[in-house]
Amino acid sequence: MSSSGALVKCESCGNLIPLAEEQRGQTVPCPQCQQAVTVPAVEPPDDFFTNAPAEAAADAEAPTDGQAAQEDFPFALAESPPAPGNGSQTFAFGPAPEVAETVPAASEAQTAPWQEATPSPSVSDSMQTVGQHTAATLAGVSTVPGGPRPPARPRPRIPIALWLIAVLLPSALVLVPVAFYIAFQRLTEHREPVVHPLESIQDDGLYKDYQEGKRQEVISPLTELPPDRPPIKLGESYQVGGLEVTPLEVVRQKVPFSFYRGARGYESSDEVLVLRVRLKNISNIVFHPHDPVFNRAYRQGVQPYTYLSIGDKRFYGIVSDPTTERVRGQNFGELLPEEEMETLFIAAQDTSNGRVMDEIKKLPPSEKLIWRIQLRKGRENVRGRWVWATTVIPIEFRVHDIRAWRGNETTPAKPTGALRSELQAGAQSVSTPK
Repeated sequence: MSSSGALVKCESCGNLIPLAEEQRGQTVPCPQCQQAVTVPAVEPPDDFFTNAPAEAAADAEAPTDGQAAQEDFPFALAESPPAPGNGSQTFAFGPAPEVAETVPAASEAQTAPWQEATPSPSVSDSMQTVGQHTAATLAGVSTVPGGPRPPARPRPRIPIALWLIAVLLPSALVLVPVAFYIAFQRLTEHREPVVHPLESIQDDGLYKDYQEGKRQEVISPLTELPPDRPPIKLGESYQVGGLEVTPLEVVRQKVPFSFYRGARGYESSDEVLVLRVRLKNISNIVFHPHDPVFNRAYRQGVQPYTYLSIGDKRFYGIVSDPTTERVRGQNFGELLPEEEMETLFIAAQDTSNGRVMDEIKKLPPSEKLIWRIQLRKGRENVRGRWVWATTVIPIEFRVHDIRAWRGNETTPAKPTGALRSELQAGAQSVSTPK
C-alpha cells in the first residue's frame, strides 16, 4: 500500500491520519483513539498533500523560546487557520493544515547513500514534544539547551518563635519535673528539731584545735534558759548528747589549789560555793566533758557560760588564768564510754568583786538559786559536719541545801617557809581576781 501524501483529521481526538490511494472513499480506524474515520473520495490539490508532511516536520523541529505558542497546543488544530497563500482549499471533513511556505530543496530532502537516513518526526511525536515542553514551561524549567535558568525561589525563613519553642520546650519538659522533685524532697525531708541556743554551743575549750568545723554564731551567756526544760535538782540525772549529768551537792568552803602560779599546796583565804557533779560518758567516743576554760573568773570582755545567779548578780569561778591555776578536785580528764567521774564547779565573785558568801548570808533558807554549768556533750552533726559541741545545764537548789565543809574532808597541805609567806601575801588577789 502506497501513501498518497494526504491527511485526514479524526473528529474524535483531532489526530491527523496519513492516507493511501486505495483508502479514498473508505472508513479507516484512527491510530490514536481507534474511532472510525470516513475518507472523502475527492482528491485535494497535489501541493497541499505534498507540503503537509514537510510543514509538520518543520513545526516539530522549530526551537521554542521558553513559552509554548498558541498553535503548539493540541486544541489549536480545531481552529480555522488563515487561508493558505498558494490557493489551497479546505476539505469538507475539516480544516486543512497549515502548509509550509517554502519547500525544502531536493538536495536537502535526499540522503546520501553513505549517510544514515533520519526519519521525519510524525505528528504524534510533535504533539508529545509540545506537551512535554508545555509541562516544563509551567513548572518554570527552561527546555532550551544552554538557556538561562529561572531564578531560584527563596527558601522560607523559620520564625524566631518556632526556634524558641523548639529549644525551650524540651528543656521545660526536663527541668519542670526535676524542680517538682526537688521541691517535694525539701517538703518531705526530715527536719531537725529546733534547738535552744544554750543547748548547743561551739566548743571554745581545749578541743578548739581539733574541730573539723567551727560555728560562726556567738551566743550571749546571758540568754534566757529554755522555758520548756526545768532545771535539774540535786540528786537528779539528766542526759544531753553523749553525757549524763548528776548534781550531787553544794558546799561552802575554802578552795584548795593543787597548783597556783608556780606554787603547790595553796588554798583561798575566803569561803566560796562548790558544786560537786558526777559525769558519765554514755556515747561510743572518748572525750573530755569538763574543760579548764569553762569555769573561770570574770574578766572584762570574757564572759563564761558557767555562773551562779543570785537576784540580778552573777558569780563566776575563782581561777583567773586556766593555764597557771588548778583547783584540787576539779577533774578535766577524759572519759571512756560507760566510764564516770566527779568534778567541781566554783562560784566566788561577781563582776564588781563582790563575794558570794556575803550575798548568801542575806537570803532566806528557802530561796531558790540557779547555777548554770557548761559541759562538753560530745560531737554532733551541724550542717553536714561533725563538730565538738558544748551545752549549758541549769541546776536548781535552795539556800538550806548548802552544806558546810567539814575539816576532816581532804584538807590541803600548807606550804612552809618563804613560799608560805609568799602565797599568803597573794591570797587576797586569788580570792578577789580582777
